[in-house]
Amino acid sequence: MNSDALCQKDPVVLVLIDFNNSNNQEGIKLLKKKFENQQKGYAKYLIKKQELLIQHKKSDSSFKIPLELMYDRPFVMEILQNIHKQLSYWNTKKFLFFFKNDKEIILQCLKLQKDYFKEIISINDKFTNDFDIISLAVKQNYQYLENASLEIQNSKECILKLIEINPKCYYSLLNKFKKDKSIIEKAVSLDGSVLNGVPGKCFTNNIVKIAVSNYGQALGYVSMEFRNIYDIALTAVKQNGYAIIYVPEEILDETIVTEAIKKSGINITHIQFTKFYKERHLNLLAAQYGASLEFINEDFRNDKEIVLQAIKNKSDYSSWRKDYYKLIRDETLRKDKEICLIVVKETGCMLGAMPDEIRDDKDVVIQAIQTNEFAIEFASDRLRNDRDIAIELFSKTQRKSYYPDYIIDYRSKNELYVLNTEEEKNRKLTQQPLLSFFSKEIQEDKEIIPLAFKFDNNSLYCIPEMLRKDKDFMMKLIEIHGMATECVSDDLKKDKDFNLMAVKKDYTSYLFLSHEMKCELVKEWLNCCQQDQRGIQLSKVLIDIKKQYELIQIEYSKERNNNILYSFETIEDKDRLKELAKYNDCIYENTPLALLSDEFMKELRDIRHKHCYYGCRIPDLYP
Repeated sequence: MNSDALCQKDPVVLVLIDFNNSNNQEGIKLLKKKFENQQKGYAKYLIKKQELLIQHKKSDSSFKIPLELMYDRPFVMEILQNIHKQLSYWNTKKFLFFFKNDKEIILQCLKLQKDYFKEIISINDKFTNDFDIISLAVKQNYQYLENASLEIQNSKECILKLIEINPKCYYSLLNKFKKDKSIIEKAVSLDGSVLNGVPGKCFTNNIVKIAVSNYGQALGYVSMEFRNIYDIALTAVKQNGYAIIYVPEEILDETIVTEAIKKSGINITHIQFTKFYKERHLNLLAAQYGASLEFINEDFRNDKEIVLQAIKNKSDYSSWRKDYYKLIRDETLRKDKEICLIVVKETGCMLGAMPDEIRDDKDVVIQAIQTNEFAIEFASDRLRNDRDIAIELFSKTQRKSYYPDYIIDYRSKNELYVLNTEEEKNRKLTQQPLLSFFSKEIQEDKEIIPLAFKFDNNSLYCIPEMLRKDKDFMMKLIEIHGMATECVSDDLKKDKDFNLMAVKKDYTSYLFLSHEMKCELVKEWLNCCQQDQRGIQLSKVLIDIKKQYELIQIEYSKERNNNILYSFETIEDKDRLKELAKYNDCIYENTPLALLSDEFMKELRDIRHKHCYYGCRIPDLYP
């Protein structure tokens, strides 16, 4: 195409102005002002765009896209492609309505939230015949196949592709396809549980075997005719040991039982009424493959080899059951140090259910408190007066537990299960200071108390009164943490020199002073805060909180009076929407769908450009 033809098709007029030789100085000023506003407005727009991108990456909450940026398609796509959270859900329909013809953005939204599909097809029903949209929706929820067009639902080629994406969409197929052998085989080969929806008349040996090979419990969906086929039953238990409950007793043999135990050791209980449950080697095998002690035949719970294996390899079911030690009935095994060490390594406070000689065993007690610090409650009186035990507990670099991992039932009368001394009956097992579980001598030990306080702040409240009067000792505790100021004697609380020294040692001690002492030492405290960045922030928060609150209240009242707060209110008055658009960058959320036409949205956008961006012209990046 030559230049003449191009000009005739799309003529362009250029106006050249020489600012130096022009007589219209007023016009030049206005023009320069317009250029400056265009630059300032566009710069403000770009800055806001960048700030939103940064805010989006840092924030974990839902977000809203401002009206003026809704027309910046690259920005919208960048947000949607990098988002790991959903859009503000209550305005989803309006957001999707704006992009109702943009397939790429609709697909991206659908990836974020499967529930958007119904919103999408209610806004634009052409997507019911779009295979890309339908396949993504079906991947997230097989029931959405029912919303696809009849053209897709009647296409075997499309159905086979959708089965690959989500085999469960078999449940939503038309009846003619539910009986199609090739579709059934495809579905059950990917997900055997789909066999539950296959008509019984369509079952064949091959289909059933394919299904149980990837979902063993599908054996429960078929009749006895197929369950009695040895090959199918063995295939099922090899995939899932729990399938053994569907295997008829007539074909049950040691091979099937062994395979089931190897796959899921806990399922040995499913054969408790058969001769196999009485076999020692099968109970040992079950323990090796995860069966916990409660599932082992009671006849073998006094067998040390089986017991040791069972308590080492607890099943998922018993992971929340921490009382398996109680299942050991044999007194010799209950006193066996090797078994007890394994038990307290898993559940420290189970020490409380063990015999006296075990509770007096130093190795077992140390292992118990390493697992859970509250196990010290159940150590013998001798070991609770042992400095080595106290130092072992309080010298740990990091506290492991803040509550007991097992609570002894003191109301039980069964002596095999609990310890029932009068002292323990009257004691409540709560989050007491760990130091309180030790003897009086340990609680008065000046070497152990700082270790205990550093490890467990609550230990502060166990300090005897005579030590609370000791200036030098309490100052050592204040150096560890300022809260020690709270527990000094009444005389020291009134001692200004002592409290001043405490504030200098740790500025946080100021928070625990009496009101009168705070007033006297506020200047010294602020000086101490200035030496620490955290202290500066703390002092600012405490001093300026009232002022900040008042400012917030003023801003809130101002916005309230101007009716420009963000809200869920739907506004149908166009003039009011135009006025609010000056202050609310997501005003489309308050706009009813009936008003969300392209023309009105662009009108609102232009208002925001004029009011917020100096009237500059921002490129429309939406095709």
